[in-house]
Amino acid sequence: MWLLGRIILVPLAILIAAFAAGTFLVITGFAQPQFGGAIAEAAITTMERLADSLAQDGEGIDRFARLAQGLSTLTIAVLFLPVALVAAATEVFGLRWWLLQALGAALLTALLPWAMLPNLMAGSALASPLTGVLAATGALAGSIYWMIAGRSAGADPPSIEDRATVPAPRPRRD
Repeated sequence: MWLLGRIILVPLAILIAAFAAGTFLVITGFAQPQFGGAIAEAAITTMERLADSLAQDGEGIDRFARLAQGLSTLTIAVLFLPVALVAAATEVFGLRWWLLQALGAALLTALLPWAMLPNLMAGSALASPLTGVLAATGALAGSIYWMIAGRSAGADPPSIEDRATVPAPRPRRD
């Protein structure tokens, strides 16, 4: 029963942490003018290019599908993968430290885009602020995961003796 609880709790905690991280990332994107402008410009440019290619050679749908696949891969890599990797490591080794969860997820969230898109990140003026925002996003995700499931990571299941032990009755004082 304990194992079933962990099997349900850990993925649920990862999903909640990733959703919170995505929400934080969107709010930060709108709050920072340079991010909001860069996101809007990239979206408009991408849609214009897709519309032009669809009108010219009819392969816009294939390009749109590749774009959607790339964005979903990037989303999974930035929001789900860092928290899942840190969660797996801490569950296996039984590490319950909040700081490890937060810093591990922050480090992975900040570095994965650099590993996936090194040329794009190196030439971007937003690379430094974006890395900071991604690190904060990862720290938030790791902290939320820790609050839900990380505090009991790798906890030993209750032994049969612990469950079967009935406390001895206290002597009555008359």
